[in-house]
Amino acid sequence: MNADEIRECFEKHSEIRYDNIGSEKYHFYEFEKIVNPPSKRQDLCAMLKLAELVQDEGNMISASNNGEIFFDPSFDDLAEAGITDDDVVYLIRCGVRVTDFDCLGMFV
Repeated sequence: MNADEIRECFEKHSEIRYDNIGSEKYHFYEFEKIVNPPSKRQDLCAMLKLAELVQDEGNMISASNNGEIFFDPSFDDLAEAGITDDDVVYLIRCGVRVTDFDCLGMFV
């Protein structure tokens, strides 16, 4: 996937509509569906998955604002790492979303 396809994949899998809740199309905050998570903490699982995908040095969190954290790996980084549809669903189940600042983030 390229950067735009990653954004579209997040949008497709995290579309929150009443008719999607409880269906196979709805994945946002369905952490309990992750098989053998490396932690019981959603935020830690999200960061571990991002670190697994983009293996660089530095901070995982690039900024925070009003109860939201923003992750350092960019869409281009994730595309280069070969992120898959399943990886996107995993991150969404942890609460990761595309923020208004066009990066990945999550509420704390």
